[in-house]
Amino acid sequence: MFLNLPMPCIWNRPADCCGLRGCATLCWGVALLLLLSQPLASQPTAPPPPGTAVANTATPDPILLTPRPIPSGDVRAAVGASITILPRIVAEEELRQVPMVNLELRYGLPFGFAATGRVASNVITNLASAGAEWRGKLGRFSASAGYSVAYWYGFAAFEGFNVDAQSWLTFPAISAGFDFDDFHLSGRAEAQFVTFRSSATEGIETGSDRNVLGGYAFTTTLEQPFWGSTGAFIALKVYYSRSMYQSWLAFSTFNEFLFYPEFQFGVML
Repeated sequence: MFLNLPMPCIWNRPADCCGLRGCATLCWGVALLLLLSQPLASQPTAPPPPGTAVANTATPDPILLTPRPIPSGDVRAAVGASITILPRIVAEEELRQVPMVNLELRYGLPFGFAATGRVASNVITNLASAGAEWRGKLGRFSASAGYSVAYWYGFAAFEGFNVDAQSWLTFPAISAGFDFDDFHLSGRAEAQFVTFRSSATEGIETGSDRNVLGGYAFTTTLEQPFWGSTGAFIALKVYYSRSMYQSWLAFSTFNEFLFYPEFQFGVML
């Protein structure tokens, strides 16, 4: 278990938190712009006059997180950001909004399988994950089941001391989706298991954990075509967890399950 050690507050100087707050404000602005732009991108064009020849310029419907099968050999990627809201009992006001830049990857495999990958960072906290999932489709309905392994590492250097933390996580997950005429809506449920976690100050371990249930997460995602042949998504992810890697720098010793909302958005490359 993590030790209940007194830790100095490192966020009482404006310069320490202005970077994360500025990134969070930028993320909110981009998310709002993306939300307002999506309906415009999907507006139908006027039909051509009768008898006019029309070239077939249809492109495959771009999807990434919707659990529809991805053709074998297809590589799909999206870049975006997320903002996680930490409870006040865990973090001070300056650290409650934690922004991260994300890269989502999918690679289509035979028989409905797909390889998955994710990279997320805000410099202080960095995460990489890899896994696999199976995707199936029946009419407008789709579903998937998958498993991924993640590693995260956080570090910070401040006047008088250096701190760092790291952890290995596993995520079994299931998803279900439905294709509407102009967009795709999906839901995802996953569990988080902490296989290893440790934190250190000046190289001295201050806490560790192994093989514990970290929590659960439930995600609702809206995905639709964006500009041209690209796609975009907006998602709300709600964690019910006692082990959030985004909150490691708060040095919280609170070990109860809490709700952590997270807003995500991204655009396919």
